[in-house]
Amino acid sequence: MNKRHIHARLSQALALSQLSSCTRRKVAALIISPDTHSVISDGYNGPPRKGPALCGGDHCERVRLQITSGTQNDIGCYHAEQNAILNAARQGSSTNGAILICTTSPCLSCARAIYHAGIKEIYVPKGSYTTKGIEYLAQYNVQTFMIDMTKALDHPKTWP
Repeated sequence: MNKRHIHARLSQALALSQLSSCTRRKVAALIISPDTHSVISDGYNGPPRKGPALCGGDHCERVRLQITSGTQNDIGCYHAEQNAILNAARQGSSTNGAILICTTSPCLSCARAIYHAGIKEIYVPKGSYTTKGIEYLAQYNVQTFMIDMTKALDHPKTWP
């Protein structure tokens, strides 16, 4: 993908993240076709479809339990990457060979899902909170591109 397309999709992901009801962090992911550069699927972090507004009903369960980001992923919302992959499956769209753009780096659980969904390339911001997912993806030859968000958003022609 060229920088112009990545910049446009990153801007879309940042806008989409604002739909998240999570009070702790707003994250979004887009799955992109490598052939047409169109969006196959998208997702943002949040509770189950048609569920309560927050993972704990009226509160964030991870905040209440003081859980560190990137750990104990069985508690809390569905992650953006999970939702994007599940939304693609729900509509019958293949993710094999696709590109993922996310507003943060994936946790280990999401990295496993990304790899097993056949996604071959991801773009995430530099300095994201965890590297475990990135390390896992590198081990399985999923290309990861770290984007300097300030350069990408302010001066898209000057990065990565």
